[in-house]
This record gives sequence, structure tokens and C-alpha cells, in this order.
Amino acid sequence: MDPAELRALRTGELLDAAARIYRRHFGALVKLAAVVAVPQAVLTLVIQLASTPDLSRLRLQSSSTSQSVTMGRTAAATSLSGSGVATAIQFLALTFTIAVCMRLIASSYLGEESDASLSLRSAGGRFWSLLGLGLLGILGLSAGLVTCGIASIWLAVAWSMSVPALMVEGAKPTTALGRSWRLVSGRWWATFWVLSLGWLLKTIVGLFFTSPLLALFYARVLNNGVVFLTASAIIGLVTSVIISPFVVALIAVVYFDLRIRKEGFDLQVLAQRVGPTVVGPGSISPPPPPGYTPPRPGDAPPPPGWTPTPAPPAAPPPAPRPSGQPSGPPRPPPQPPPA
Repeated sequence: MDPAELRALRTGELLDAAARIYRRHFGALVKLAAVVAVPQAVLTLVIQLASTPDLSRLRLQSSSTSQSVTMGRTAAATSLSGSGVATAIQFLALTFTIAVCMRLIASSYLGEESDASLSLRSAGGRFWSLLGLGLLGILGLSAGLVTCGIASIWLAVAWSMSVPALMVEGAKPTTALGRSWRLVSGRWWATFWVLSLGWLLKTIVGLFFTSPLLALFYARVLNNGVVFLTASAIIGLVTSVIISPFVVALIAVVYFDLRIRKEGFDLQVLAQRVGPTVVGPGSISPPPPPGYTPPRPGDAPPPPGWTPTPAPPAAPPPAPRPSGQPSGPPRPPPQPPPA
């Protein structure tokens, strides 16, 4: 997006801006998402296989009132613990997915140049900060889920801009959480609505890919637990790699939209591009040097080390006249009368 087009966007425009970025950098974003999604899928699959007992006999049995999975209380507790760990890993993976894609998406949105390798290095340089932010998010959302389920939803939306704040502004983990809270404050419902649409789209696409597998499992055609979990992990990996970049692009667009609404971020970007016209407190850049004239369209850029030609020195003021001499130009001498 051209900096001159930066402005507050409506819901449909936010989705459209995210979709345009997603289409423009589809290949690079998919590669960046795969860097995080592949290790996360493998680790999650290992945890699920280790925490689900009797995989060879995992099947659904018919009942007069309902259908239940045949496993005892100990096995159910083990499976529940494994699901909790897998959920925490997925949350950390989401944090890192947003981070590795953020530099590329933010540069594209602001009309700047970037690439996948630079975006990946940018996230790698903040690995420990991202890990700390993810752990803080897990603790906060878990506490909100235990005390009140609605509190966890509220915190999830209020902290949804923390990764962009950490990556774009260089904030620390705790500062990024507070920064996100202030940005979302007063716009919680609007942010919740837009992000919910993005997650709903991701869920629909995921169900589209996993529904055939679930149908085979519930029809007892696919009755092997190991095969079922492995196939689910592969389908989930493909879905995550394809759809997650769009959700990340939407989060980034909402982040800049909140800054435009609350901080005049669009004016800041324009001022940095063209320079301020008034010099004083709060100026973004220093005034141009003496003798500088703005370039005309088609002018070539100046060579490296170019400095403007200094202006010629001003003429010295006229010498003061002696006292008693009338001011003004000298009068001509009197002429003799004609003969």
C-alpha cells in the first residue's frame, strides 16, 4: 500500500488489504509459515502418540445413548495432559508464525521492500523475547480460563497486537502486552469482530480438508489410531501453512489500523517520506541544508557525497554618511547662468 493511501479502514477494507498482501507474497509467506509449522506438527504428533494409549484399539463403540471412546480414567487424564501440552505448543507456534511473517507483511503494507530471508532473520534476532512473550501469554490465558472462560477471550483479543508491537516497535515482552492493551482499548469489539472473521475462515478451510478424514474414522473405515493421528497431523500442517499467513496479514493490518486511528501513524509515515515543513519541537527530521531545492520529476539522484553549493555572500552594507551631510543621493553641482 502506498503511504499516501494509509488511512483508517472499515472491516471489509481490512480483509481486502490482508488478502492483497497474502496474494502478493503467497510463496514467501508459505515458506515462512512452514519454518514454524513443520517442527510444531512433528512435535505435536509425537506428544499425541505418546499420550494416547492403545492406539491400535482406538475405536468408537456404539451405545444406546451416545458414543464414547474406550479408555479408562488414567488414560483419559494422560490424554488430557497431552492435549494441554499440544495446545501450548500450538500457541507458541502461532506467536513465532506471526513474528517470522511480520517484517515482510509490514514492509509490504507500508510500501517498502523486503524479502523472506530478512523477515526470518528479524524474527530470529528476537527469539528469546518471542519465547518470553509466548510463555507470558500462555500463563495469562490459562489463568483467565481457570477463573472465567470469558476472561481468557478478553485477554486473547486485548493481547492480540503484542507480537506486532514487539517486532515493529522493538518492545520487550511485558511492554508489548501493555502496548497491545492500550491499542485495543476502546476498539475491543471491532478488533474481536475482524479477527473472528479471520479465524472463522481458517476454521472453515480446515474443516474442508479434515472432514473426509473424520468421516472415514467415524464410519470405522479408518480404525487405526496411529494412521488417524498421522493423517490428521499432515492435513493440519498443510492447512496451517496455507491459511495461517492470511491470519497473520490480517493481524498486521489491524495493528497498523489501530495506530492510524489512535496515533496518526499515517501522518508519521508521510512526514518521514517527504520531511516536515515546520521546524520546531517534535520535528521528525532536520531542515534541508541551505541552497537545497526539491528534485523535479525525472531528475537523477545526486551522486554520493554531494553537498549543495553554498550561497554567495551578501553584499556589505553601505558606509554611513558624515554628520551634517543630507541624506539621499548627492546633488549635482550648480551650473553657471548662460551668457
